[in-house]
Amino acid sequence: MVTYIIFVFSYLIRHKYDISFLKVAAIGIFTAMMASMLDAFLLYITTVHDFIDTALAFSFGMILMSQPIVATFVGVMHGGLDRKGLTRANATAFTGLIIWNEVSMGLFLFYLFNPTIIHFDYYHAFYSLDFVSDLSNGINTIYFLVPMSVEMFFLYLVYKPKGMHKYASISIFTMDLFAPTLLGNNTFVFIGGVGETAVMIIFMIIFFEYIAKHRLMLPEDDAYHIKMIFIDYLLMGAGTFIGTLLLDPFGLAWIFFAMAIIFGMIYYFQSMFSIKKPKVEEKTSNNVVVKRKKIVNKPARLIFFVLVASFVSELFMAGSMDFATYNYLPFFRVIDTLPVYHGASVAGFYAQDVLKEFVSPFVPASTGPYNLIIFYGMVGGVYKFTPVSTFIEILYIIGYITDSPTFLLIMGIEMITLVVAQIRILKDRGKKINLMFAIAAYLLYTTIGPNFLNPLYYNRLPFWANTGAQAALYPYLVLPLLGSYALYALLALLFGRRSYCSTLCPSAVMYGGTLGQSMIKYNYESKVSRKQRTSYFTDSVLFIATGSWIWAILASLFSYMYTTTGSLRFSIYGIDPSVFYSYFIWNLLWYVFFFSIPFVGMSPCRKYGWCSTGTLVGFFSVLGFFKLKVKDKNVCRTCETKECATSCEVGLSTMPGSFIKSGQFKSVKCVGSGDCIRACPYGNIYFYDVRNYLREKLGHKNKELNNDGEFVMVKKNTELKK
Repeated sequence: MVTYIIFVFSYLIRHKYDISFLKVAAIGIFTAMMASMLDAFLLYITTVHDFIDTALAFSFGMILMSQPIVATFVGVMHGGLDRKGLTRANATAFTGLIIWNEVSMGLFLFYLFNPTIIHFDYYHAFYSLDFVSDLSNGINTIYFLVPMSVEMFFLYLVYKPKGMHKYASISIFTMDLFAPTLLGNNTFVFIGGVGETAVMIIFMIIFFEYIAKHRLMLPEDDAYHIKMIFIDYLLMGAGTFIGTLLLDPFGLAWIFFAMAIIFGMIYYFQSMFSIKKPKVEEKTSNNVVVKRKKIVNKPARLIFFVLVASFVSELFMAGSMDFATYNYLPFFRVIDTLPVYHGASVAGFYAQDVLKEFVSPFVPASTGPYNLIIFYGMVGGVYKFTPVSTFIEILYIIGYITDSPTFLLIMGIEMITLVVAQIRILKDRGKKINLMFAIAAYLLYTTIGPNFLNPLYYNRLPFWANTGAQAALYPYLVLPLLGSYALYALLALLFGRRSYCSTLCPSAVMYGGTLGQSMIKYNYESKVSRKQRTSYFTDSVLFIATGSWIWAILASLFSYMYTTTGSLRFSIYGIDPSVFYSYFIWNLLWYVFFFSIPFVGMSPCRKYGWCSTGTLVGFFSVLGFFKLKVKDKNVCRTCETKECATSCEVGLSTMPGSFIKSGQFKSVKCVGSGDCIRACPYGNIYFYDVRNYLREKLGHKNKELNNDGEFVMVKKNTELKK
C-alpha cells in the first residue's frame, strides 16, 4: 500500500493541473477499495469468527467501497468527464483517502500483531472510550508513523515545495519519526519527547529567522504555512504533555497527540494537492508589468500568534520532560557504580542525576490518573483547593515549569541562536561583545548557576537574576539579597542601566536576537507604545512601578515571616510569597508582555514600570555618569531621518530634541542597547560613562577626537567628511 500511495499520488501531484477526470475517479476508487478492505479485515480479526461477523465485515467493506463510486457518478452527472485537473473538492477528498488508508493500516497491523486483543465489542464501542483508545493505538504506533513518514518524504521529493512550505513539510514528517509514541508503549516516551523537542526547536529557529529577515512583512503563502505549522506544534506539545502525564491506558492517554498527527497530515497533503495559485499584485512601471507576492495586511496578529504558540508548546514540552525525569525510573543504571564528585565547578549530585537519566532505557514508575497526584507532588503549591486557590495553583504550575532548567534550556537554545545570528550581521564590535556577555550571563547566571551548581557554593536568591533564581527569603539570604541590589545600583551609577538590562537580565537575550530587533518597529506602530515614547515615566507607569515595589517588599516581608515562623497565614495557600511573586512576575507576566510586543511595543518590561529591578537601575542610571552624547549638535539639527529615535529599543522619540538642545540625552528608560549609535547615518552619537569621566579627569584625549582635538564627522556609506 505504501508503494501504491507513493507512485500513484506522485503522479497525481505532477499532473494535478491537467489530469483527466477518469484518472481522478480511478485513483479515488482504487484507493478507497484498499482502505475498505483493510477495514473489513480489521473487523474480521477483532470479532468472533462466526457467520454473522464475517458477513458484517464483508458488508462493511462493500459499503465503504461504494462511496467513491457514488462520488464519481455524481461528478459524471455534473459534466465532469470534460474536466481537467484537480478541484478543491478533489484535493480534500484525496487528503481524506490517504489518511483513511494510513489509519486503517495502522489499526489493522496493530491488532494483527497483538493477537490477544480480540472479541472487540463493536456494538458498544461508540458508546464508550474503547473506540477512542483503540483509534489512538492504531495511530500511535510504528505501523502507522513510519509508513506515513516515508510516504510524506517521497511526495515531498516529487512536489519540491518552496519557501516556508518546504521547512514546514520537513518539520512534520521529521517530528513524526521522533514521536514519543513511536514504539506504541511507554519505554520510548521520554527519548522520543527529547527528539521531538529538538526537531521543534530547530525549525522554530528557522521560522523566527525568516520572519526577522523579512522585517515582519511576510508573503501570504509563507504566512499561511508558518501559521499552520505553529498550530501543529501547539497541538503536538499539548498532546505530549497530556500523554506523558497520564500514560495509562496508553491509547486513551495519547489520543490528543494522535489528533495532532492527523492535523499535521491534513495540512501536509492538502497543501500538496492544492491547486491554489500564488496571489500576486501587478504593477506597471515604465510599461513593464511587475508581479510581486501579496503581503499579509496585518502581520501583528500573526506574529502575536506565533509567539504565543511557541511559548505554550515549549511550556508543554518542558513540563512533560520535567515530569518524565521525575517519574521515570531506569531499570539499569551503569553510572550508579561511578563515584560522586563534589565541588563548585563539578556539580556532583546534579550532574550525576542528569547523566543517570540519559544512560539507560526508561520505564514509568507509575501510570494512570494517579500520575496527577505525582505531578502535584513534584510541583507543590497550595495545600487546599478552592476556586481561588485552584487559579493560583495554575499560575504557580506555569511559573514552576518556565523556571525549570528544561524550559530555560529550550528557550535559551532558540533565543541564543537568534542572538548569534544577530552578532554575525553586526559590524559594531562593542555590541558584539555586549551580546556575548549577555549570552554568558544567561547561561551562567540564569540557567547553570541556580540549577546545576552545588548549592553549597551557589544558592538561589529571591528575585536575584530574575528567571531561574527564585527562592524563599530565609534569614541568611537577607544580606546577599540586599547586596545584589546594591551591586546593581553601583553598576548603574557607573555604566548606566545597560549594565543590567542589556547584559545580566535574560531580556538582553530575548530582545537582542534578530527576531527581537525586527520588532522594534512596533514602538511606533502600536497605539499603546506611542503614548510612552517620552524620556520619563508617565503617571500611569509611575503608579505601576510603585505598586510593583510595594508588592515586592511585602512579598519579601511575608516570605521572611513564613520561613522564620512556618505559619501558613504568611503564605499564599501554602506557597511562599516570594516564590509566587517571582513566578508570576518573571515567569508568567514577562512572557505575556513579550508575545504581546506587536500590540504594546518593544521592551515592555523596560518602559511600563512593572519590573522592579529595571526601575531601580533606571533610577540610579539617571543619577550616575551614563548618558548619550553627540559630537556635534548641528549635525542633529540638520539630520532629516532622526533614525536614532526610530531605531531605539525603548522608543525614546525625544532623543533628537535633547541632542539638539543640550548635546546629550539622559533617560530613566534608556538601557544602552546602542541601536541609536548604529542607526545614526553620521556616527554622531556615543556612550558616555565613568570611563569617559576618568579619561577627562586624567587629561587623556577622548577616543572620539582626532589629533587636533576636534571631532571628525563621517557620513556612512559616503566619502563626505566634516
